[in-house]
Amino acid sequence: MLAWLTARGTKRRRWIACGLGVGLPVLVLLALVLACLINAWSVSEPDWHYQLRPSGSGHLINDSLFEERLGRFQAALRIPTISVDARNLNESALEEFKNFLQTSFPRLHGGNEDKITCEVVSNYSFLYEIKGSDESLTPYLLAAHLDVVPVEEDKWNYDPFEAMKDGEYIYARGAFDDKHAVMGILEALDYFLFTKNESVKRTFYVGIGHDEEVSGRQGAAKIAEVLHNRGVKTMDFVLDEGFVVLTNALPGVQVPVALVGVSEKGYAEVSVSVDGVSGHSSMPPKESAIGIISKAVSRLEAYPQPHFFDSSSVEYTTLETAAPHSSFLYKLIYSNLWLFKNIVSNQFLESASTAATVRTTTAPTLFNAGYKINVVPSTATAYINHRVHPKQTIEDVLEYDREVIGDSRVNVTLNTDTYIRPHPISPYGPDSPQYKLLARSILEVFPQSFVAPGTMIATTDTKYYLNFSKNVYRFAPTFLDIEDMPRLHGHDERIRVENYREVVDFFFRLMVNANQVNARPLHVHARNEL
Repeated sequence: MLAWLTARGTKRRRWIACGLGVGLPVLVLLALVLACLINAWSVSEPDWHYQLRPSGSGHLINDSLFEERLGRFQAALRIPTISVDARNLNESALEEFKNFLQTSFPRLHGGNEDKITCEVVSNYSFLYEIKGSDESLTPYLLAAHLDVVPVEEDKWNYDPFEAMKDGEYIYARGAFDDKHAVMGILEALDYFLFTKNESVKRTFYVGIGHDEEVSGRQGAAKIAEVLHNRGVKTMDFVLDEGFVVLTNALPGVQVPVALVGVSEKGYAEVSVSVDGVSGHSSMPPKESAIGIISKAVSRLEAYPQPHFFDSSSVEYTTLETAAPHSSFLYKLIYSNLWLFKNIVSNQFLESASTAATVRTTTAPTLFNAGYKINVVPSTATAYINHRVHPKQTIEDVLEYDREVIGDSRVNVTLNTDTYIRPHPISPYGPDSPQYKLLARSILEVFPQSFVAPGTMIATTDTKYYLNFSKNVYRFAPTFLDIEDMPRLHGHDERIRVENYREVVDFFFRLMVNANQVNARPLHVHARNEL
């Protein structure tokens, strides 16, 4: 009997253990599912972001002069300020554009020195200083560039320098890179100073470069030198071109996202070379220089640089910010990145465009070896273009390259004349007054959007202004669908006519809001006020 009871107890314990073994994972799974559903159902726009939304539209420019502004914009687009390379600028067009700005905005270029001064830098760039009455307030800088990239005219459906308006769009090179910002800033500035006759409390600067597309060394770099020589040491913030307001930019997101670049990838040109043994092609060595370098490059492509997608990354915050504006499936994912981050990260890596936002990219671009078909070359060199993620240093990238190649015969060398270090990540979110100022100005003009941070893949002139501020942002008030992005530096570049109105409005609101910050508190409305 005792044996039977003991056996029965053992069997019962086995059943209990078995039940626990099956039941506990099920309970854990159910708890995870419930937690994810609760997060998705409860996620909402953060209060700080909601409070920046406008309560009306009376804050925008409301006059009858838009057609005049539009005409000046079209006239600016018709001047072919093309930059081919640093030694090949269209100087006659640059001279024409300089004269055009001076005649189009006479009040900004003389006679009002008590309000604004303008200095021409390096013959074709402009630096405006708008004097504020309170010297205790830290100034800020708005930047743009007036040069454009070359065009392949036979690939365009419109004359790239006619600025043709079809009713909805204006087609021209420079329409949203970056003459809309040049003209929008100056139109807003003229309105701010002379039509609204605002009393300027905080000094600010406008820097317009003429060679951004080919380095910026004679434009923005010289503007930065002039500012330094004037004794300007600190800026509250710097705003230059960058991301835009995009529709269909993120999977499952149903509203436009205004991405603000809070950092910028670095740039590194790396040579991968080997010195081998030359010889006749009839008696080739076991391993040729070309073969060694080919293996090295193949390994660099097969084992790309590490990726960065975690709770401290900018793109992680981008998706978290998007969660309240997403369809339920994506809301479930974006509000539970703690669980789904590996899946999301893998999805990022599937596409070249999104992979570039979360890792340093590796692009073999040139290969040099040999000089005769029947001679085995003794040397071979491949050139690699890296766009360096802000969470890496250039030294990190070179070390990783050497480890991946794993061949002491291969030399990995940085071109020290051309490299650009990745930019620091500027503050963003509710604890940054400068980011909130920019977000407020965006939402006042694009109230249907939400504002989120991003990492710029392309380079901008901000590299010359990094020493002036830790708050360096990259945003252009252009409203685009993601399908329009190939038009940037591509064919049939265009901007919506109404979007140009929004461009001017945005820079005007930014000037007004920046004039208030640190001078008087900005009004913050509660949800029940709307």
